Amino acid sequence: MAQANQDQNSQYPPVVFQSQFNAVTSLLISELVSVYPNKTEVIDMLLPFMSVARIPVANGIIPLPPDYRNILGAPSIYVNGQASAECSGDIPVMTPQQFAVANLKGGCQRRPVRVVSQSEFDYLTTSTYKAPTFNNPIGFFTNTVLPNGTQVKAIKVCPFDITKVDLMYVFQEPTFVYGYIMQPDDTYIQNVSTTVESTWSSAAFMPIFNAMNNLYSIYARDKEMTDWSALLKERGIL
Repeated sequence: MAQANQDQNSQYPPVVFQSQFNAVTSLLISELVSVYPNKTEVIDMLLPFMSVARIPVANGIIPLPPDYRNILGAPSIYVNGQASAECSGDIPVMTPQQFAVANLKGGCQRRPVRVVSQSEFDYLTTSTYKAPTFNNPIGFFTNTVLPNGTQVKAIKVCPFDITKVDLMYVFQEPTFVYGYIMQPDDTYIQNVSTTVESTWSSAAFMPIFNAMNNLYSIYARDKEMTDWSALLKERGIL
């Protein structure tokens, strides 16, 4: 950040910058997840935080990965051409891109698992004419306890004999750390060896710059910084 209002604020403490950046990261990811996949730029910004997993299902329970943060889209299963059972083959899913474009392959169909409320799940699984099938599987969010005693988020699915589910999700964002070394004159320089870099790509530059610029101007009580931000936004740069 540029120097601003030095009489009131001679320096921008690294701990303040670090806290503000991590807060912006968390809020921006949540906002992007809420509108996914409506815009291409949303996917571009989320890509550094996206992951895919093929998860074995036991007794109708899908334990979510330890680094799970948010689900993207719907979990999915692969069924045969008649949607009467799972495919016998195994379709590889290695990247989010492959996951997104996976479709008919080797006689298999990808079917989304519709996530519903627990009450709707209970109703549908006892219905005589709306019961879930491999063509229309359902699930709801719950918790489960792993063999090591750890409680984790999970999805309970039906039909209960589903054996594996593919999941695209956003993982927990790494905490950004700005490492620094204090100097004798109370200034500081960055310490690269203790810095944990941001995960964001350049695709997210504009919303992050806008948010950080506004937070800094508020912290520094610098009206000129606020005015600059408003002017850039008005002229379409932000």
